[in-house]
Amino acid sequence: MRFRFFDEGFAEITGDSIAGEGDWYKAYALAVAASESQVGKVSFAQVQDWASYYGSSGSDVNTRNWKAYQVGSSFDYMMQDVHGAAALRAFFVDIGTTLDLGVTFQNVLAKTPDEVEQEWHAYLNDVPTDDTSAPSVTTMSPPDMATEVPLDTAEISVSFSLVMGPNVCLTTPCGDTGVCYTSAYWRQGNELVIPVQGQLKPSYAYDLVVGGDTGCLTSYAGTALAITHWRFTAASQ
Repeated sequence: MRFRFFDEGFAEITGDSIAGEGDWYKAYALAVAASESQVGKVSFAQVQDWASYYGSSGSDVNTRNWKAYQVGSSFDYMMQDVHGAAALRAFFVDIGTTLDLGVTFQNVLAKTPDEVEQEWHAYLNDVPTDDTSAPSVTTMSPPDMATEVPLDTAEISVSFSLVMGPNVCLTTPCGDTGVCYTSAYWRQGNELVIPVQGQLKPSYAYDLVVGGDTGCLTSYAGTALAITHWRFTAASQ
């Protein structure tokens, strides 16, 4: 349990990389972890007490600290970016033998846990955060109210002013229109992409709604996007 923070973090990194959302997840995880660090919630002492930091298996799901996963990921990213992928692998291998963070940090990095924790905090301090502003749409491709959008458009996308959380809220026509929320995915930290299935429907007037009444399209900090319409018309041929 003392080492679940980096195990769970690495599982998240691996899963999102396989899903093609590795760049988005890194931006999201680091923004979440940086915010937690700023309020004193990132330390080896805290994360090693997983039952208290995240929550025990018998605790209410709604009371668990789901940010613990992103904090764990941020440690793995720090190890990778500051010391290299080989050092992260060596850390995983060595901790399996020593079962002691202090010994493993000395073996792999020639550093104490306090020194590595300081590196972790410094790494997160370089991550820009904004926990209070509401996200807004910065770009739409095709632009809102565009006409004569080529039928062979491969994907459409919308970008936001902040790193966004994982949930996707979209109202799309689906059917034979080529545009459906079920194919949407995150790219980078703030770009939501919808690959076009087949091609756009000739002369069809698209009216997509980004966001929802439940506030499920939010920034990494949980601030909801205002419901936004995204309209464009496909070319006739």
